[in-house]
Formats: sequence, structure tokens, C-alpha cells
Amino acid sequence: MTDRAGRWFAALRAEGESVDIRYGFIPDGSATPSWTFLPHDRFDGMGGLLHLLRDAGVDVTPPVTRRRPPAPVLRSFRAFLGQRRRRPARWDMFDDDWRPRQPSRSRPVAVAWTILSESATSEVLRRADTCGVSLNSWLLWCLHHAIRDELDSDRGSAWMVPVNMRGAVRLRRDTANHLGFLIVPVRDDDRPRDVHQRVRHDLRRGIDVGSWYALAAGRSAGTRLLQDALAAGARRWRALGTVSNLGAWHLPQTVPSGAWLFCPPATRFQPLALGAVITGGRLALTMQSHPALNDEAAIVERWLRALETSIAIAPRPVPVVRRRPRVIVVRRP
Repeated sequence: MTDRAGRWFAALRAEGESVDIRYGFIPDGSATPSWTFLPHDRFDGMGGLLHLLRDAGVDVTPPVTRRRPPAPVLRSFRAFLGQRRRRPARWDMFDDDWRPRQPSRSRPVAVAWTILSESATSEVLRRADTCGVSLNSWLLWCLHHAIRDELDSDRGSAWMVPVNMRGAVRLRRDTANHLGFLIVPVRDDDRPRDVHQRVRHDLRRGIDVGSWYALAAGRSAGTRLLQDALAAGARRWRALGTVSNLGAWHLPQTVPSGAWLFCPPATRFQPLALGAVITGGRLALTMQSHPALNDEAAIVERWLRALETSIAIAPRPVPVVRRRPRVIVVRRP
């Protein structure tokens, strides 16, 4: 089976967008990561990390996280196409006039990262578990509140969440794009469990599987047609950014001691990107923003620190602001 998603990323690259996945490694005792970039049209997030580990001489196999049977093709495809149009808030600072020129100019320069200690990572996982949610859902809920003041309205937000399809599909290369995706709304009055249940509901409906089969529509299409379809899809399912979690990796002791970092690409269709991965028991978070959104590292650093604080603190009850009903007074002539 061919890499369906890879063709779409290649179309983005041809348009001038950078689709490079960012990886970093920090040896113990060092303070600065060494960055490596791999093209998303050849690798997905897990596949890229597998590739780098194998290049370092580590014998690893792709993690299979899909333990449930895939939804029927026709039903999942209909569920994907039948999603309601998402009209969330937009970024206040987003430059609608920005246009890509070449991928090297589209690669984000505003980047921030953090690596939690083993004890801090355990505490974050405990907080999520106390709320009855996964780390993914916890990150989504906390990220919304970390950047809430940057949005133009109170309609909430929506995020693209890649889903690992290993176990349901098998490509020629095990490092290729084995992925589907969800578009997950997060509203101001949501509790963490609301977000988690929304994700689980979409997975039960098979929307991630439907997205995988929707990508097959570009199998014989030309680059221009794929680019037009990407723009149309972004208008229908608009997202503020991408949140991708590679999960916990248990590496052999032969691996050089240190921590890995990862971040998916940020494009003008999903201008903020957050990547998470756990190696050596430590959670690493990396955030980057697209040039159309922001090119100041200090701003991304502020967002990441707000997120880091939020994920370590149990949520308070979210006040629901209900608007008073409008009263229409009819005056007699």
C-alpha cells in the first residue's frame, strides 16, 4: 500500500510550505538540543523517530497502538464527510495576507521546548488520570486555556490531532505516514473529561479511519488539485493548530542517555504545533508557530510556560457564563 498522506504533504511543500518534522536530542548534562528535520511526505512523527533511532544503531519496532478493530470503511468514510463544519475562534495575530514563497522561509523560527523531570512527568500523568482523561486530552484542554486570550472570540477552539493507524494499515515502509486525524473542538466551558469523551466518541465513529480513506482520493490527482483540496478542507474543518503525542518510548539502556524532542510541522492551515513524547520517563514538549502567526520565540515561550503550568495543576470548576435571554418589548401605537 502506498503512502497516501505523503502525497498531500508533498503538495504543501510544492506550494512553498515547510512540512519538516522537528526532532531534537539533548544528552544528559547538556542544555541545548541538536535539531534534525525530516520531511513529512516521507515520514510520520513515529516513523521519523524510528528512523533516527535506527540510524543510531537502536533496534526498535514501530509501536502498534491500535488495539480496537477498525470501523467499517463505508461507515467511517460517511462519518468523516458528515462532520459538522467547525467555526471556532481565530488567532488575533494571524496574518491572512501571508503567502508561502519557498519552504526554507516557511519553516518556523519561533520555537520553545521544555523537558520535565521524571517526578514532574509522573505528576502530570497522575493529574490526567485523576480527571479520568488521557495525556492527549489533558494537553488539548490545557493548551486551549493557555492560549485563550490570543483568540478573537469566545467560540472555543479546534485542533487537529493525528492518530496512529499502525495495526490497522500497513505500508511498504514502516516509517511512512501511517496516520489519520481528528478535528477536536475545545470549548470555553468544557471540562477535561468533556474533551476526552469527544475524542473517544469520534474514534468510535471511525472518523480517523474515514480520514485515512479520504486521503486516498488524492491517489491519482495532480499537485494543483491537491493544493486546492487542502485549502477547501481547511475552510471546512478549520483548526488553530496541531497537537501530536508520540506516547511513551521505552528504549534499551544501550541508547545514549538523554531526552528526545519532537514537533510536527506548523502550516498556515494549522499555524501552531505542539509535539509531546516521553523517553526515559520524562515528558518533552516542543511548540512552534508558523510565520503567518508569529515569528517571536518569546511569545511561543510564554505560551509553552503557561501550558507547562496548566498541565501540572488540577483544574478548577469552569464557570459557565449564560447569556440572559433577549427580551423584546412591543409598544402599542
